[in-house]
Amino acid sequence: MTHQDLNDAADTLNHAARKVAENSGEAMRASSSDAIHAATSGISEVARLVGAAIRDEATLRAEEGKDLIAEHGRRLASDLLDAAADQGEDNVQSRVLQTIASAVADASEILRQRSVADILADTQNFARSNPGVFVAGAALAGFALARLAIAASRPVAPETDEDFRDKRQTKPAL
Repeated sequence: MTHQDLNDAADTLNHAARKVAENSGEAMRASSSDAIHAATSGISEVARLVGAAIRDEATLRAEEGKDLIAEHGRRLASDLLDAAADQGEDNVQSRVLQTIASAVADASEILRQRSVADILADTQNFARSNPGVFVAGAALAGFALARLAIAASRPVAPETDEDFRDKRQTKPAL
């Protein structure tokens, strides 16, 4: 959803809110019961429109993220194939790298071809039919992400204290 789409949605919501106010004012004159019903209906409509706008934006961002992950997978597969070529054809490492590259490329292509809704539905079905495996996989993924986050937040330390001292001593005097 573009910025213009969000502005259009905001204008639609603003228009709907004005209508609710107008309808509520007219309905109050008719009867308080009808006014409450009209206001409730108007608020429900505004909530439905806001929910739809949020859902559309979330879907768009999820699709963009999915495409980005698929592209990174494609590049990783290409890099793995290059590394396999560097190893030589008859090398065991080369064959392992080629196998992994093929699997990553296939997974990336499947991810690119499927919608986020389909992927979510498959994930839900898998979780329902294999809850233990799903929980274990989620725990493993959480552990891996936590380790990556911790590693990314640590400053890079010099290799040794001696290297650090050497670097300090080679700075030019001011």
